[in-house]
Parts: sequence; structure tokens; C-alpha cells
Amino acid sequence: MRIVLVVICLALTLSTFVWLAGREVEAPAKQVDTEPITMPLIVTAFKPFEYHVNACGNCHGSYAQQHNKVSLRNMSDDRLTQVVREMTEGQGQSPLDTDEQLAVLVKYHQLFRDDLPIVVQNQNDASGASGEISPGSTLELVRADGQKVLAIVTGHRWSAAAGEYVKWVATLNDKRVVFEAGK
Repeated sequence: MRIVLVVICLALTLSTFVWLAGREVEAPAKQVDTEPITMPLIVTAFKPFEYHVNACGNCHGSYAQQHNKVSLRNMSDDRLTQVVREMTEGQGQSPLDTDEQLAVLVKYHQLFRDDLPIVVQNQNDASGASGEISPGSTLELVRADGQKVLAIVTGHRWSAAAGEYVKWVATLNDKRVVFEAGK
């Protein structure tokens, strides 16, 4: 009698697994914001990610992940600029050399606080295009003729073949930002 019960239980279990395996389960479609944000591309030799890793990373995390985003969101842009300046000159002990560097570092924090990808181009010459990007992002570069080139992203660095690009489309956590040249 026990053997019959065990066989029945095994048969029911097996039929349940077969039924579950045959079911089609649809995963929810992953969608990217339909209306990407558009802004000018940041073109500079300054590397805000590298700076943040080296000067700020011990306290705020390599990629600012230990910043309090709520506090950043409640700060005006003027206050954020003041705080960044004070932190680089004070606790960070790595004063910035120019107002341009300060502006880039403030933009880095603004995009970070809004959970948007950050793209900076440091080079675009005959050897290729490269720069910095939010880790975990993808980056597609668009040429004037519409041809698209997928950048190679490693950590916070990106690189691509040399070209006359007009748009840099970055996606991070389903949020997309289109960075445009010369705006």
C-alpha cells in the first residue's frame, strides 16, 4: 500500500512539473523612457569619475553611491556648487584648478542625484573617441549620417572608433539621456 501511495505522489509531482514547464510565462517588457532628456555633451580633459574615485571615494564611495540623494535633490544648484567647492578644498584636499572643472563636477552630481547617466568625452581624434560614463550604462554614438556605433564600456570608461559624432545616447536603469554636440 505504501508503495502505491509513493508512486501516486511521484506521478502527481511529475505531472505538475510537466504542466508548469509547458506554460508560457511572459516577462514584463523592459521599457526605456520614451522621451529621453537632451543636453549638451560635456567635452573636457577633466575626468570627473577619476577625480571622484581618487579625491572623494573614501567617504562618498567610488561613484558617489554613498551620497544622500534626498539631500542632493533638496539643494539648489547654487548651494550644490558651493558644497562641491567647499568639499574639494576642504575634506577632499584636492582643490579644482578651474571653474570649468567645478561646473563639470557639479553636473556630475546633478545627473547622479536624478539617477541619469553621465557622459563626458575626453578625446576624439584619429585614434578614437573616449571618455567617462556612469558604470552600468550603455552608450551609442550617432554620426551625422545616422550611422550608430556602440561604445565599449568598462567600469566608468568608454571608447569607440574615431568619428564625427553628433549624438551620444546613454542608457542607465531604463533612463536615457541624449547628449548632443555643440549645444
